[in-house]
Amino acid sequence: MRREVNVAIGVLIVSFSLLFALNSEMTSKYTPNFFTYEKDIRQIFNYTSPQSLDRSWLNVPHRGNVSICQPNGNIAFLKTHKTGSTTLRNILNRYGVSNNLSFILSNKSSAGHVFRRLKGMPLKSLLPPIGVAVGDYKRYQFNITNVHMRPDWKELRQLMNPSTSYITILRHPVDQWLSSFQYFHHVNKVKKFLHLEPDPVKAFLKFRNKLGSSATSICNQQIRDIEYSSEYTHLQNTAYVQKKIEEYSKLFSLVLITEYFDESLILLKRLLCWKFEDILYLKMREQPNPLQADSSSREQIQELNKADMMLYTHFNETFWQMVDEYGPEFEKDLRYFRDYLTAMQEECVGESKVAIVAGNHENVRYNVKNNSANCTNYVAYTSSGDALRRQRHSLSQ
Repeated sequence: MRREVNVAIGVLIVSFSLLFALNSEMTSKYTPNFFTYEKDIRQIFNYTSPQSLDRSWLNVPHRGNVSICQPNGNIAFLKTHKTGSTTLRNILNRYGVSNNLSFILSNKSSAGHVFRRLKGMPLKSLLPPIGVAVGDYKRYQFNITNVHMRPDWKELRQLMNPSTSYITILRHPVDQWLSSFQYFHHVNKVKKFLHLEPDPVKAFLKFRNKLGSSATSICNQQIRDIEYSSEYTHLQNTAYVQKKIEEYSKLFSLVLITEYFDESLILLKRLLCWKFEDILYLKMREQPNPLQADSSSREQIQELNKADMMLYTHFNETFWQMVDEYGPEFEKDLRYFRDYLTAMQEECVGESKVAIVAGNHENVRYNVKNNSANCTNYVAYTSSGDALRRQRHSLSQ
């Protein structure tokens, strides 16, 4: 009898060990290791995670590519700099134009970006919604915004459909900073120091106190993209930044993460009740020779971007919480989407043309290999999405 009990206990121990190992493998598969160079942000800033917006949409039943919810085309995408946001904008362009939705677009910018502060901005600066006459401001209500703007949230809500989902995208602040440093030609501001320090990043970090306001304008850019009033001095105050993060946690239904773009799109698909075909994408822009930084420089860049590190850390955490709440089908949906994306690219995408712009980044333009309707719809928007949405608004007048 004792022997049978011992055998049974042994079987239970082995079973629990296997379950623990399996769970650890699944967890590690979706646990990001984004502190390779960085210290734990909670220890540095005494940071605690605020409560997030209700995420009941994660539990809405879906059946494969068909859901029993209703698709939502009302999206306010707060576009951030150097985070892959142009690729995401293109996805929203395709969906919005295909479904005859109205975009917030400035009539002063070819890309539609709203460079003025929303508060106090005359509505005549915007193209009217589709089917609405110019100047009929009481009917100025839009479905999508996916342009750069520094929003005032009260004004933005008044312009958007009441059922709007608010989203944005964040990138690890060190990599975002390096990309921005290169893209916006900050190397030109340190040329006079390069004879003392030939590495432009190290030159910036070493002599930044001699660069004036340009040394701060590049820092904490992601939180400043989201919040118009986030002045640099405020962003040095940990309590202020944490309060802002608490506000954003209640505002954004989803914050996508650049390093996990495909995973982010699976969550976006669930949030908006879209189909897999709606989240297909092609990479829009890249830097041919991206800047690199050693571990010491990365730590210094992180220190200069404390607010963005707090922001990114919080929403990276909530991102993986959402993945867990999505359930076991997340991995299956992710695998299916990547297979679908690869198949569409092989079927539809011909030779691409790469144009180097201002010597610091590449705009990628793709040719359609297969002239089927699906392929044309998938590929054409990479080069003409911005123009098509503007044309749709103009033709409706």
